Amino acid sequence: LQPCSRISFNAPFAFTQKTHIRIVNTSDAPFAWMLSKNVSSVIFISPQNGCLQPNESIIVDVEMNPFKGKLKETDKLYFLAAEAEFLPKGYSFSPFDVKHFLHGELIGKKVLNIHYNF
Repeated sequence: LQPCSRISFNAPFAFTQKTHIRIVNTSDAPFAWMLSKNVSSVIFISPQNGCLQPNESIIVDVEMNPFKGKLKETDKLYFLAAEAEFLPKGYSFSPFDVKHFLHGELIGKKVLNIHYNF
């Protein structure tokens, strides 16, 4: 997961800003992943979930919409990854299926802080 610990947005917060997260599968097994957030209408993530084969990667867009008001220092993105080894070889991962998290082993959790530069 790149960046490792936080993503940043710069003031002023009066226009849309976009940054990216790169998710890489460096393991020998496919895994399913998903990102969730605790910021309802300010931050948008696309795509929010997916699956990666070994040595595959994906770029995820993280967009901050313009807003007024107070900023929270507790805004976070939550990354989860679950091993999908139980699936047959050549299984098509599209579309995302929550079964990956119900039947696969959770192999990664990470919290990315959202940092606002004033």
